[in-house]
Amino acid sequence: MKRLLNSEDIKLININIDEELVGSFNKEHCVSDKTKVIIVGTITPPKGCGYFYTSPYNCIYGYIDETRKTNLKELKRKLKTDPTIKSDIIKILKEERIAFLDIMKEAIRKKDSSADNDIKNFSLDYDIFEEVFTNILKNNNVKVICNSRLAEEGYKRIKEELKNKIILPDNIYISQVRRLQKIWKEKWLIEI
Repeated sequence: MKRLLNSEDIKLININIDEELVGSFNKEHCVSDKTKVIIVGTITPPKGCGYFYTSPYNCIYGYIDETRKTNLKELKRKLKTDPTIKSDIIKILKEERIAFLDIMKEAIRKKDSSADNDIKNFSLDYDIFEEVFTNILKNNNVKVICNSRLAEEGYKRIKEELKNKIILPDNIYISQVRRLQKIWKEKWLIEI
């Protein structure tokens, strides 16, 4: 992974005027001992509204709504003006046994971009995966869906790094692009 740094080194990089340092929402995850699916991404883009997958063009909440008959997309819109809505989103995700994690702890990316290609440098969040799979999920049979190739690459790197401490489940890769909506709905989210 050509852009990977450790957490200490990433903070030492000079950030250009057209870049920004961003952190993940991993500390606010909603993984519980009942979680059945963890959707793994890279890092929430700057236009996110304070939680995973809340940037305007992200489709994940719509996929969950259409499959599980929830109202996450509507709540995502309301979250723009009312930060208290985040607790409603987390409650629904827990009820549906779906959670999100990002592979990145922090990243330097092009300002206002959600593209993985615009991530210049990043550190992986080994700690959150170790914590979740050691303390929360333990023997839970959870599916891990990586929604981009960079997320998949990072997840595999985390899995390899932690293999002497814990065994992380294998992952599947499903891009979150709109044309694969049917796969999300029919194959992976319906089986929870």
